[in-house]
Amino acid sequence: MGYGAAIVGTGEDTKLVVDHAFLDKGQAVAITVDGSQGARLLPANGTLLQLMENDDPGPVFVNGKLVNASVYTEPSGLPVKDSSFDVTAVHSSDAVATFSQIALTGNFFNGMRGNMNMVLTFNQARLTGVISTSLARHAVSTIASASYQQLGEVSNTPSPVVNNGVSVTLNAGSCWTVTGTSYLSKLVLAPGATLTAPPGHTLTLTVDGVARPIVAGQSYSGNIVLTVHS
Repeated sequence: MGYGAAIVGTGEDTKLVVDHAFLDKGQAVAITVDGSQGARLLPANGTLLQLMENDDPGPVFVNGKLVNASVYTEPSGLPVKDSSFDVTAVHSSDAVATFSQIALTGNFFNGMRGNMNMVLTFNQARLTGVISTSLARHAVSTIASASYQQLGEVSNTPSPVVNNGVSVTLNAGSCWTVTGTSYLSKLVLAPGATLTAPPGHTLTLTVDGVARPIVAGQSYSGNIVLTVHS
């Protein structure tokens, strides 16, 4: 689990078993996972990478001493679009992750309200799950020190991109099996990449509300929605 800016690598026969594989509370981060030597990610809650606003209220001074008396309050209302922020670009403040030669099962959610993109690249990797922007909500609206275990724990509702772009690149030999509705801002399918639905289902792709064929060697930008049909 990561908090803040970091470079994380998993090497020979490494098995990472935690709640979220990676949890990023609004900080620029670079993650590299190389599964060529048997590394595995096994998130207990099914979330491989969670981006969310920083919910740590921090300590405050009481009678000249630092104490954990602050309270986190969940933001109200929906995020407001910042038209000056490019949800298809890569910024120095973004969360960037690369996964190579690894089989992954789980979900990626960008639940940021502010300007921050999730940029994912898969090199000869296989993913079964959802990659999407989301509305991330805590189970409670306020978190004090007594309920500290609620910090970093959110539920995700896949939702259209606002200021939280999600860019996905599937390079040759990579396969993403989409298991649920996924909202993206950019999708690059290299020649030899595969984007599909689970057996017995079909997958459709729309960009700005217009149906588009799913073709390896193509790139898509805009309000992208991947929908799984039974």
